[in-house]
Amino acid sequence: MTRHSQMAILLAATALAGAANPALAQDADGAPPSSTTAENAQSAPRRSEGSLLDDIIVTAQKKSKAEEAQRVPIALTAFSGAQIETMHVTTLRDMGTYAPNVALEPNGTIKGLANFTVRGLGANTATASVEPSVGLFVNGIYQGVNGGQVLDNFDIESVEILRGPQGTLFGRNVTGGAVVVRTARPTKELSGRFQVDYSTGDTVKAAATVSGPIVGDAVLAKLTVYRKHDGGWFYNQTLRRHTGGDNTWFVRPTIQINIAPGVEQTFIFQHLEQKGDGIVSRNIYLNPRKFQITQDYAGYTDISATDFTSETNIDVGFGNGRITNLFGYRKLHQASGRDFDSGPTLINHAQDNLNQDQYSNELRYAGSFGSLLDLTTGLFLFKQHLFATDRRDLAGGAITEGGGSIDQKGWGVFGQADVHVTPTLTATAGLRYSWEEKEAHVARSSGARPCNLVTQICNFNGADALNAKKSWNALTPHFGLQWQATPDVMAYASYSKGVRSGGYNVRRASAADPGVFDQEDLDSFEAGVKSKFFDRRARLNLSGFYTKLKGMILNGNFNCTINPTTCPTGVVSTLFNAADAKIYGLEAELVVAPVDGLELIANVGRTKGEYIKVLTDLNKDGIINAADKNRDIPRVAPWSYNLGGTYTLGLGDAGKIAFHTDYGYRSRSFLDEANLVPMVKYRRWNADITYTVPDGSLSISGYVTNLNNREQNSASTPVVPGVAYYYVIDKGRVWGGSLNYRF
Repeated sequence: MTRHSQMAILLAATALAGAANPALAQDADGAPPSSTTAENAQSAPRRSEGSLLDDIIVTAQKKSKAEEAQRVPIALTAFSGAQIETMHVTTLRDMGTYAPNVALEPNGTIKGLANFTVRGLGANTATASVEPSVGLFVNGIYQGVNGGQVLDNFDIESVEILRGPQGTLFGRNVTGGAVVVRTARPTKELSGRFQVDYSTGDTVKAAATVSGPIVGDAVLAKLTVYRKHDGGWFYNQTLRRHTGGDNTWFVRPTIQINIAPGVEQTFIFQHLEQKGDGIVSRNIYLNPRKFQITQDYAGYTDISATDFTSETNIDVGFGNGRITNLFGYRKLHQASGRDFDSGPTLINHAQDNLNQDQYSNELRYAGSFGSLLDLTTGLFLFKQHLFATDRRDLAGGAITEGGGSIDQKGWGVFGQADVHVTPTLTATAGLRYSWEEKEAHVARSSGARPCNLVTQICNFNGADALNAKKSWNALTPHFGLQWQATPDVMAYASYSKGVRSGGYNVRRASAADPGVFDQEDLDSFEAGVKSKFFDRRARLNLSGFYTKLKGMILNGNFNCTINPTTCPTGVVSTLFNAADAKIYGLEAELVVAPVDGLELIANVGRTKGEYIKVLTDLNKDGIINAADKNRDIPRVAPWSYNLGGTYTLGLGDAGKIAFHTDYGYRSRSFLDEANLVPMVKYRRWNADITYTVPDGSLSISGYVTNLNNREQNSASTPVVPGVAYYYVIDKGRVWGGSLNYRF
């Protein structure tokens, strides 16, 4: 019997078992869930470690103590480290459909470049100077650019996906939501974990983490290392070799110093590198069959990222509270090359280079004053420098180069209070004032080549160069009501305002492009219900939202064959405040344990978007009219859902075996403003089976991702309409196995 036949039998058993999906985050300290107490022990279902029905402890509201997610009045989905492992998740992208109306997709044009979308809001461009709509926070530190984000991870404590604007507590560029990642902290006892993983495409992964005390309970330390070799899943017919592969490694030491009772200092350092081929794309005109690759240029990826975080926590008597200081530094180098035309001859080859460094500091206080008031307030400072260059090698030997630099600084002051009007009714009010300034120097991409990609030198003194400075400020309030109808049912309603930063286009290729765009404003209303029922064997969360945007920032990828008077050649990326719009929808998440050992999960999201007022010629036909207003908003997928389950079978003294499977779906949306470039429906079926020995120290897994072998595309652009179409694709079916050992 072949290995694939054996795996097929295991997957068939998985499907018959009603198998699994990811579990949500558990108590941050690893303690047993608070809901499983002596009072409800008889009614609570028998649960395995990391059960979907465990009380989920999150830090989304930045309070002095973590809260149960079911009592937090915002729409969120959280994952524990144990469940991330169970899903065989190696990147944030793999969690894409595990929350409704969420797509944690890469941009597609450059490896490691994020384009997270929540409730139809995302940064629809690879331009380095455009800030996101969905903010990524790693150990509390805001990531200032989209680069270097969709990379491999290991030893993660939790991931929280917050849907809707989080501008009061998290600041700018979280109009769609926030993704909050926390790496695992050192343990008080010596412990360790080792993992080896192999999957098709000649992909080998080895990772390890060791944690424990250095000086009693006063100094704790953890060291995490990770190494992956990806041999390339795709076979390139032109180059006659597998392409798309890379090598990734990182090292992450963490030190926690308990200076005195109630005084804790944590240092986290991480260095990551990834080198290999560029992204893989298919020319759908020349290659009609799926996964048919004929690129004459494999491209390249060269990423180096260094992060340092200092977290200080001091417990104070005032309000029984805590003072927290978070300092973060990040330095990123990201270089890439790719075959835009995706064919066997040169039409358009692209190279990009980004260097970025940032500093940030957040100082905040959080406390509770009896049963009346919870208060969080703080000050945030941010500084960032980025320098980006790009080069295009075109048919006939033409070359264009350009680029620019952005120096950015800003600050914000915020506060939010929960007033407990009655034991069951809470009113929330919060406000943030933010200010930022950006100074830009941009040399227009052209055949005159004012920048040099290799030397990273630009001439910003040309006649069409942009040298400018501008500042923006904003007030982002939040108001809400929360009603705890019963211990297991909570209803809430809220209003929030968010702001996405304005800025400058460092990929300015057209003399008609002003190069500057203003900030995007958003007003959002949300209402929801969170509930547990059937003796806490089921959890159902419902939410609805209505969002109105003013000055929506869009990226027009306009082809110059349509209007050659405004740009030189090929496709030109222009950033602008394109429209006022509204986006609204509904979300539902269900977890149920019908019998002991079996847990089923489902979520569904419905989103609609409409332009209210169009400010720019979206379809580039020379006029602004109803044809522009009737376009679909980019990346607004009308439907998304995920269905799955987990079944754990106890084997007595022989251990246990767990089956899981899940199927994720996202309906078609458009990548571009003119609606010429569709993104295919996302359909992905994953499954695995895991055997664990009785003491939990050793587990062996077999898994398959993209079982239905769908060719998903994460980006596409017409380079020459009808001749060359840049169609970025993901790996097809992948079989794998992993071994985990703990002590």
